[in-house]
Amino acid sequence: MTRGQRTRRHLVLASVLSTLPGVAYAQSDIELAADVAGNIGYSTNPFTEIGDDTGSGVADIQVRPRATLRGERSVIVLSGSAQYQKYFRRYNDAQNYLVALDYSGTPSEHLTTHLGVTYDNSILGSNRGFVGPFDPTQPEIPPVIGSDLALFGTRDRRSTIGVNGDLNFVLSPRDTITPSAYFVRSRYRRFSQGNYDGYGGTLAYSRQVSERLQLGLQGSASKYDYQGLAGDSTVYSVRGTGSYTFSPRWKVNGAIGVSFIDEQTRGSRATLSGNVNLCRLSELSNLCLSFIRSVVPSGFAGTLTQTSIGLNYSNRISERGTIFANAAYSKNDNNNPLLLFGGNEYISATVGYERSINERLRMTANTRYRDVFGFGGNRGADYGGQVGVTYKIGDAR
Repeated sequence: MTRGQRTRRHLVLASVLSTLPGVAYAQSDIELAADVAGNIGYSTNPFTEIGDDTGSGVADIQVRPRATLRGERSVIVLSGSAQYQKYFRRYNDAQNYLVALDYSGTPSEHLTTHLGVTYDNSILGSNRGFVGPFDPTQPEIPPVIGSDLALFGTRDRRSTIGVNGDLNFVLSPRDTITPSAYFVRSRYRRFSQGNYDGYGGTLAYSRQVSERLQLGLQGSASKYDYQGLAGDSTVYSVRGTGSYTFSPRWKVNGAIGVSFIDEQTRGSRATLSGNVNLCRLSELSNLCLSFIRSVVPSGFAGTLTQTSIGLNYSNRISERGTIFANAAYSKNDNNNPLLLFGGNEYISATVGYERSINERLRMTANTRYRDVFGFGGNRGADYGGQVGVTYKIGDAR
């Protein structure tokens, strides 16, 4: 690509994303990159199906482009993922797609803003691949796994659009208030009874009690509208929040409270809800442990109370080599008759090694385990592994 072509590419991208109010970018503020990965491996039950002889070898290619625009007071990240999986026997080829736009801004000294938009189109129960060490600068709680366990093994395709945003007002050097809102829309290709829309908002207040301790309170309301048998539901939650920094490396944060659920089909109930995240971050090794109990939407089975425990770990054992491991366990409430068609528990674990060959090329190998069980969802576990390479195109920062 010539210098003139790169200049035109940057200007076109900047002109598109700079349509956000009050945002202007120079060419030097744009970073364009993409990870291209090729993997080959084997899975004993790649779609968590019920039955025998479910194993297959699989090769997949995944492309993850990323564009970052940095302004004086804002950052916009446009990213995506496209995965194509070729199965050597028994299964049709599979594709999974993801597109995300993330905007963070600081319009003034006392206000920060955030907006996220995500579109996900994928096959339920499939292995999304591309597993590697988690980013130590952005430790994440385990994903909400298994909320559609009733449809695992069906290989149905789900498309989801999610929008979320928040405003963070600094009232004083110690006090902040944060209103936020979200909308989610999920659609299923075959099981249209699982289609739903969800929307809600949260109002949170926090106070920096000391250099290490922060305390607060939050209240939220959510509404989920289902097209199928689950009916509609409304959820109200009140929680106390807090965070504490033990040392430069150790930090804990979380929330604890109660959620009140009003369902059209199962009446009203209350449940404990909240989360606790404990992280240790250092230059060489990173560890995050998480516990989550929350009320989550699922397509086919309606609104569920879900408990999840997760672990993320990575350790740079040499200048170029890193070992990593992650594990997650989720259990949905067991008093929903719609879960009899699938399962109500999910467990997964991955252990792997990543090695940087040079600034742009890295090699990854991992082995994994997944299982869905409980009720009528007992099926063969998924044992597997893969090896592959990833090449970074564009800005290597």
